[in-house]
Amino acid sequence: MSVSIAAADSILGREVAIKVLPVGISGDAERLRRFRREAELLARLSHPNTATIHEIGEHDGRPFLVMELVPGETLADRIARAPIALVDAVGIALQIARALEAAYARRIVHRDLKPGNVMLLESGEVKVLDFGLAKALAPEDGTGAARETTDSPTLTAAQTRAGEVLGTVSYMSPEQARGRPVDGRTDLWAFGCLVFEMVSGRRPFVGDTTAETIAAVLHQEPDWLVLPGETPQSVRRLLRRCLVKDPDGRLHHPADARLELAAALEGEQGIPVGSVGSAPTRWWVAPLSLIVGATLGALAMFWAGQGSSEREGGTTSRFQVDILADGQLDIRGRSDPLAVSSDGRTLAYVARAPDQPFRLHVRRLDELETRVLEGTDGASNPFFSHDGRWIAYFASGLLKRISVAGGAPVDVATVPLDNLGGTWSHRGVIAFCVYAGGLWTVPESGGEPELVARAADLDSAQVRWPQFLPDGDRVLLTLQRREGSRLALVDVDSGHWNLVPGLQAVAKARYLPDGVLVVAQQGELLGARFDPEERRLTGPAVSLVTGVSMLSVAGSAAFEVSPSGTLIYAPGANPEARLTWVDRAGVEEPLSEHSAWFAHPSLSPDDSRLAVEIGAELGDRQIQILDLERGTRSLVASAGRNAQPTWHPGGREIAVASDRAGDWDLYALSPEGAVRPLLVAPLEQWLGAWTRDGTKLVFYQVDPETSRDLWVLDLEADTATPFRETATNERGIALSPSERWLAYVSDESGRDEVYVESFPRGGSRWTVSTGGGREPVWSHDGSELFYREEQRMMAVSVRAGDVGLELGVPTLLFEGDYMQEVVGNPNYDVTADGRFVMIRREERSSTRLTSCSTGIGRSVEP
Repeated sequence: MSVSIAAADSILGREVAIKVLPVGISGDAERLRRFRREAELLARLSHPNTATIHEIGEHDGRPFLVMELVPGETLADRIARAPIALVDAVGIALQIARALEAAYARRIVHRDLKPGNVMLLESGEVKVLDFGLAKALAPEDGTGAARETTDSPTLTAAQTRAGEVLGTVSYMSPEQARGRPVDGRTDLWAFGCLVFEMVSGRRPFVGDTTAETIAAVLHQEPDWLVLPGETPQSVRRLLRRCLVKDPDGRLHHPADARLELAAALEGEQGIPVGSVGSAPTRWWVAPLSLIVGATLGALAMFWAGQGSSEREGGTTSRFQVDILADGQLDIRGRSDPLAVSSDGRTLAYVARAPDQPFRLHVRRLDELETRVLEGTDGASNPFFSHDGRWIAYFASGLLKRISVAGGAPVDVATVPLDNLGGTWSHRGVIAFCVYAGGLWTVPESGGEPELVARAADLDSAQVRWPQFLPDGDRVLLTLQRREGSRLALVDVDSGHWNLVPGLQAVAKARYLPDGVLVVAQQGELLGARFDPEERRLTGPAVSLVTGVSMLSVAGSAAFEVSPSGTLIYAPGANPEARLTWVDRAGVEEPLSEHSAWFAHPSLSPDDSRLAVEIGAELGDRQIQILDLERGTRSLVASAGRNAQPTWHPGGREIAVASDRAGDWDLYALSPEGAVRPLLVAPLEQWLGAWTRDGTKLVFYQVDPETSRDLWVLDLEADTATPFRETATNERGIALSPSERWLAYVSDESGRDEVYVESFPRGGSRWTVSTGGGREPVWSHDGSELFYREEQRMMAVSVRAGDVGLELGVPTLLFEGDYMQEVVGNPNYDVTADGRFVMIRREERSSTRLTSCSTGIGRSVEP
C-alpha cells in the first residue's frame, strides 16, 4: 500500500503529509498512472472539507505527493470511542456532503467513502481524505446522472485483516459489489451508510463474514427501528433516499443531502444547533490504503467468505456478483474455464472482454482486483501447480505455463488441440487428457509427452478432467462412454486402471485430502466419503450445491474445488441460443422465435429447409428440421445421439454422425425417420461434405495415433480411403461447388488455419487464412470462401487460374457474439443469395461466479 509520512516543508514553513508509492508498485506503469491521476484530481479539488495537494514529485524513481497534513481523529475512531450526539452527527454529515458536492462539481467520485477516510479536527472542521481512486466522470448520458466509465472500487488484501474488511464492505454500494460501473450515486450510498452509523451507532449492513455482509448490502433493508426517536424526518428521509439499492431511484446529488441536513441543523426539525468536535481529539495522519479497481469487462467477480463461525459450523456460505454484461466466460466447445489454487486463495479463469481474445484472468480471493495475464491469448483449460505459483494452460496446440505474477509464458510440450484438462502433481509431473487419445504425462520442465493409457485401453472411452491424488501416483478422471460416464483411477507409472463403483453420469469429480469426493451430476454437486485405496464410497452422497452450470459439450460442469475446501462454480441454467439471419453487413433479422441450444445449421440444397442440431449442451443431441417457408419445425426421430447434419444434394436425406450403435459412426436419416448406415467402423467418424451426385462423402476420422484425418467414403464401392492422413488435426470440411477444391482446417502450423487442396487427388495446396481461421464454407457459386477468425466472419475471393487457385486478401464482413465450433466444423451456413444463418447466444452459460467456504468435510457424513 502507499505510505503517508508526516514531514515539514522547510521552504514554506508548514507541516505536510508525503504520500509515497512503495518500491514494488513504483515500477508498475498502471499504478503510476493511477498515482499521477490522483495528483491531478486532487489539485483540481480545493475545498475546506477536503485535503489539499501541494506538489507532485519523484525521488530515486519513486513518485510522491506532498499534501496537507490533517491532524485529528478519524471518524472511525470517534464512533468507536463513544456515541456521537445527534446534533454533532448531523453537523459532521453536513460537512461531508459539502466535500462530496465540491467533488461532484468537478466530476470526481470518491468511491471509498467510509469513517476511516474522514478526519475530525479539533477546530470542529471535517476533512474527507483519500480521493486516491476517484475518477473524472464522463459526460452525462441523459439520465441526469454523470456516469463514470471506468472501474468500480474493490477491496485489497490490506482490508481483509480482522476489524477492517467488514468496515469497508459495509459501505460498498450494490453496484460496486456487483462489479458494475459507478458514478456519484455510489458515494451517496456510502454517505447514507456513514450517516446511519453516526446517528444510530450501528452499521446498516453487517454480517459475521464478508460474504454475509455483502449479501446484506444486496438483499436486506436496514433496521430503521434502531434510529433514535428524536431523529428528524428530514434525516430519516435523507437516509431512505440514499440507501435505495437501485441507483436510478437513489438520491442523485450531494447538494440535496446538504439541503436536508442544513434544514435539520437550522432547527426546522427541533434539533438544537451545536458544535462538532468540542471534546479533545488526538491527531494523526490516516494511512491511505491502496484500493484497486476491478477490470471493466472482467467476466467474473466474487468474494470468498470464510468467517470463524462458518468454519466452526461446517455450513456452506456463498457470495456472488453478476458478471459484467459485456464480458464472457469461456464456454467454447471442450473447455473448462475455472481453476483454483491448492490453498484456495487464488482463482484463475478464462474469459474475454468485447473484441478481445480469450485470456487467463487471475485474482486472489482476498482481493477484488482481477489481473489479465498478457501473452495468454487463446488459453483454455487452466490448472495450477501444486505450490500455486504457476498456472498451466493449453493454447494453439501447446501446453504452456505462466507465473501467477505474470511474465512470459513458457512452452512445456506440443499437444493435440482437443485436450480435455490437465493436473499438476507435487512431484513436478503434469498429466493431461486428449479427446479419444487417452491420458498423457510430461515433466513440468518440458519435454516429449508420454502416453500413460490409450483410450482403447480405457474401455474405448473419451477421457477427461484429470486430477492427481495427493500421493502423486494416481490420477482420478472421467471416462465418457455412450451408456454414460464413470470415474476411474489410473496409475501413471503402470497405466493400470480401475473403475470407481457406485457413481455414474458424472461430469467431473474432485477429491479432497480429507477423504471427500465432490462430483457433478446433472447440475448438482454431490459430496461423499471416498476411500481411494479401496476405490469405493464409504458413505452416502449428499447434496452440496444445486444449479451448477453444465458444460456437457465438454462433458463437464463449471466448478472447481481446492484441497483446502474453497469451491467456485458458475451457477445458472444452461444457455440457450436463437437462430438468426445476418447479411454481409452484419444486419440481423430473426429466423425463428424458438430458442434452444443449437449447433451446426445446414441449409437444404434449395434453401427452403434448415437442419440443425438441437439440445447439444444438454447431451441429448438430436436433429430438428425447420421449414423456412411455412415456419414449421419437426424433430427427426432416431435412436442415440445425432449430430452434425449435412444435407444430401438431392434434399431427400441428411447425413449425421450418430452413436446409436455405440461409437460415433455415419448414417443417413430421412426427415420421416428412416435410417441408413453409411459407415460403421471401429474409430470415430465425423462429417463432412457430399459430392454432387451423392455417391461420395468426405468425412474425418479420429485416430489415437494420427489425430483427426480426412477420408473419402465411396458409397458405390463401399470403401473408405484416406485423403489427408497426418500427425496433426484436419477437420472442418467444405467441398467447393465445382468439386475441384476441398477446404479444411488444420493445426499443423501450431494454430488452426484454413487450407484449400485440390480434390479428389490432393497434392496442390494453398493457405487461405492469414491470422488463424476455422469453419470454412463456400459460397454457392464457388467464387468466395468464408471462414471465421474468432468472432470475425471473413471472406476470401477464389478464382481458378492457369496454375491453380488465385486467392484474394481476407476481408472482414461482420463480427458478433455468435456460437463458435472449437473443433472447426462450420457452426453456420450461407444461402445462395449470400445470407448467413448464425446462432446468436441468448444468454451466457453463467452470469456470475460463486465462491463458497464450504466446510465440505463436515457437511458429508462419515
